Amino acid sequence: MPIKKMIADILQEPSKKIIFKEIKTIGQNIIKNQENSIIPDYAWEIVGVNPDSPLSNFDCVGEKEYYYFKKCLDASRLRKEGKLDEAAKLLMEAKWDFDGWALAHYLLGLIFLEKEKYKDAYTQFKQAAKLEPFNHLPMAIMREVSNYIILHR
Repeated sequence: MPIKKMIADILQEPSKKIIFKEIKTIGQNIIKNQENSIIPDYAWEIVGVNPDSPLSNFDCVGEKEYYYFKKCLDASRLRKEGKLDEAAKLLMEAKWDFDGWALAHYLLGLIFLEKEKYKDAYTQFKQAAKLEPFNHLPMAIMREVSNYIILHR
């Protein structure tokens, strides 16, 4: 099964899975990865960032918050185009704007995971899971995937 599908499956229905077994399987597959891209679009969409969504979805927030979400959305579009370095730069800027918000940390972790920067990914997922009180499960799952890779590479 492709890694993208495995990640999407565990993020979609984590309560129906034996999560640690799935995390181990995903980690093992990433370590021996031959695929170009491993992060499914769903990993972005689960936290409300869909590159195909209009920016008008964020019109109800203040100006500074609007630009934070715009950077996150633009980063998702760049990622979809394969421009990972540019996406990472935008997410770093978003983090500087609101370091106490989990979204940019999580998305940056996805970029780092795609770029095989596993320790950096782990750090971002760890911070995101710590900051996000309501929707921390995707962040915690990806943190554990990154941690497994670091420990078993």
